[in-house]
Amino acid sequence: MTEKVFLDTNLLVYYYSEDEPEKSAIVGNIIKSNDIVISAQILNEFSYVMIRKFGKEPELIIEIMEEWRKEFDIKDLTPALSIESLNIHKRYRFSFWDSLVIATALENNCGILFTEDLHHNQIIKGQLRVFNPFESIPDDFVEEEQEESSQD
Repeated sequence: MTEKVFLDTNLLVYYYSEDEPEKSAIVGNIIKSNDIVISAQILNEFSYVMIRKFGKEPELIIEIMEEWRKEFDIKDLTPALSIESLNIHKRYRFSFWDSLVIATALENNCGILFTEDLHHNQIIKGQLRVFNPFESIPDDFVEEEQEESSQD
């Protein structure tokens, strides 16, 4: 059974990155193996990064988002989430934006938040585990790397 997980913006940027093939593959594996939840905040941050930093055209980003609408569970932001994010910010001292991601993941019963921005393996409110997939590369990716290096 797949797990309900929340993806932070940076992972989705890596997924579409041409400069980080290993990270793209790891994120692709996460997407294929789990029920993905993201929020409108992630859509907006992704759009900003792809246009501003990578010079991508809005038409491409629209195509990607249309694909996500079919594949991911995309959550709206609400006043209640904004209030909860302030409570999380106050308690844990995360940035407001990270706190909003956490609040959305918690409200939607995600067990894992995949991100590079927070402390790896931290448990938030006894429910949400923060996981940086690039700190602990899954075994199948390590095996592929070993096989490739043994062919040299």
